[in-house]
Amino acid sequence: MTDEPTVSAGSGRNVLALTPAVDADSPERHLDRWVTERDALPTAVVSVTYTGCPDEWVRAVAGDAERTHRTLVRVGDFARSAAHAGAETLTETAGPSGDGSRITVSTVPDPTALDDLLAALERCLDRSTAAGPSADGSPADRSSVHDSPSGDPVADRTALVFDSVNDLLERVPLDQAGRFLADLVEVVDRTGAEAYYAFDPGDHEPATVATLLTAFDAVELVPPRDEPTRESDPEPETADAPTVEPERVHDVLRSERRRRMLYRLLAHPEGIEVRALADDLAAATDADGEESETTDEVRVGLAHVDLPKLEGEGFIERREGGYLTATPAARSLLPYLRIDAVADGVDLDELGVDTSD
Repeated sequence: MTDEPTVSAGSGRNVLALTPAVDADSPERHLDRWVTERDALPTAVVSVTYTGCPDEWVRAVAGDAERTHRTLVRVGDFARSAAHAGAETLTETAGPSGDGSRITVSTVPDPTALDDLLAALERCLDRSTAAGPSADGSPADRSSVHDSPSGDPVADRTALVFDSVNDLLERVPLDQAGRFLADLVEVVDRTGAEAYYAFDPGDHEPATVATLLTAFDAVELVPPRDEPTRESDPEPETADAPTVEPERVHDVLRSERRRRMLYRLLAHPEGIEVRALADDLAAATDADGEESETTDEVRVGLAHVDLPKLEGEGFIERREGGYLTATPAARSLLPYLRIDAVADGVDLDELGVDTSD
């Protein structure tokens, strides 16, 4: 078995972010996490939403309008007449400080009019990136960082936040969505922007997930924010399965053997005897057509590498009689295991894994 990761930290211009869709009340929350990890805010942000109210969105992002030009592309406006469907409308709001910063709201009324949506996004990205690609056709260099009037570091780059791929798939067939995303990826590359596409894989079949993965440069693991968005918001309830940091997820799941261990343990909450688990894993190597391992060889690997790792991270427990069980923390890995299972050729439903949230 190989130890190559099937999900990696994102570094490409077009990143599929494995996360629940961005909340309508706070569409910037995952973007904030994303850009904070890169140490600087983009100078321009284009956000796409199928659910957000423009007024609520403007209020939500007003605090960073001084340092970032914000554009909202709202998809769907059923208050408009059918005669206007497909027409893009554009409004511009001055930033709260009056210093010339702007918040732009663009509306594409018909969510099935993908050509109109693509054209609107292309115009927004062209406006935001201004110079566009360099003379030789390569994306402009926007990597420099300077201080904004507020003192926060600001990178000379544009970010697109697409909320969300799940919403897109609710409105158009997969083949149309795939073509649209491929075209949008080309636009993002041409303009030198960065794009972040929120996607919750738990809402779709493995075949759909596998199709989507091919469109993007990278996959990034972005857990949902667990703190309230405003002081008036209620404190979140304690979840049965705690959130796991992306770095730990990547470290644990980069091993195919550990992934297959977790598939089987999650399918058997009552526990599996170590010998039976080793038999299953040895059989899996035969099914893969790779160089097979004997049960004893697998047991050695389990005893010296994989069991200590998973037990140390709190994802498995050893019980009397040599049985292993998955802990509640292991269920927090399910969003990532759904993606890995597609690449590993494993059907979690057929295996008996409870994939419900």
